[in-house]
Amino acid sequence: MQINPRFKTMIPPLTAEEREMLKESIKNEGVRDTLIVWGDTLIDGHNRYEICQELGVPFETRPIDFADEEEAETWILRNQLSRRNLSDVERARIALKLKDKIAAKAKERQGERNDLKIDIPPIKDECTSDYANILANLPKSKPINTRSELAKIAGISERTLAKVEKVDTTAPEP
Repeated sequence: MQINPRFKTMIPPLTAEEREMLKESIKNEGVRDTLIVWGDTLIDGHNRYEICQELGVPFETRPIDFADEEEAETWILRNQLSRRNLSDVERARIALKLKDKIAAKAKERQGERNDLKIDIPPIKDECTSDYANILANLPKSKPINTRSELAKIAGISERTLAKVEKVDTTAPEP
């Protein structure tokens, strides 16, 4: 099994207490959740995998196919947000790792119209201005607000997200 260091470090590590609790659970009950792999690369279950290796406990894997590493990274972050018991700050930090992807998606959609999926008959010269007026007044697709999307993904307010981002980008390193 391959370990991609970037995938492994994308989420907050377990505390020593959390790791010990997981280890006890695996000792007593085995591995309850399958490890997720993409080809031969571990995507989800790094802590379980390490503990299983240490204890010699068998485990099962479930493959998921991704188009590329970026899609795998997005899955990892969204998966962690959906199941881990995280503080708002930790949730914000995980969601902020998706900021570049959400911003790129917003930029792609900028100015895009999703309301022109109707068949419009050919424009006749005498009514060109009528069609131009109709088309000009059609609503554009709803723009993507990056901060709003990230806050929704994290399950926190936009204000909390902004505060965490500001602290993380302006506070001096300890």
